[in-house]
Amino acid sequence: TAEKVLLTGYVLLMAWSLVYLWKSVGGGGRAPVLLACPFIYHYPLLMGFYNFSIGVALSLVAIGYWWRHRESLNATRALTMAVLLMAIYLCNPVPLVMAIVCIVAIALVDVASSARPAGKTLTPLLCIVPAIVLVAYYAGHWGVEARGGGWTQDRLWPYFIHGGPLLFQGC
Repeated sequence: TAEKVLLTGYVLLMAWSLVYLWKSVGGGGRAPVLLACPFIYHYPLLMGFYNFSIGVALSLVAIGYWWRHRESLNATRALTMAVLLMAIYLCNPVPLVMAIVCIVAIALVDVASSARPAGKTLTPLLCIVPAIVLVAYYAGHWGVEARGGGWTQDRLWPYFIHGGPLLFQGC
């Protein structure tokens, strides 16, 4: 029963996060979001990596929140963003890194395409510093080899870069 409740919560969170991200970037209607619905049941979820899956949903919320408030990020919103990133870290560091890369990319595109000073656009990025510190600590002290995993860095990075965790690999 607990697993059914968890999976139902995940499916609802993922569906809501897709709609939230779509609305944040200015998308009209919900029809394009339906195209992403088959990805709710991705390979890591089917393998039982529920924390990773919840982290992916939360990272979509974080990217949408950043997009929605990037030009008016006050202290309260920056704190909310930092807490959201910390919640993603507690789920899994991989979706957190994905969210941070997307947020930094959005900020850099904003700097390149706007007439505003770079300092005013990049200063809100300070809200991601606590999450980066935690990921750096995790990577430095609890790396893949330190936990007894069978994957070396030479094998892990190409798998991650080619989207291995997101591909459906059959039953």
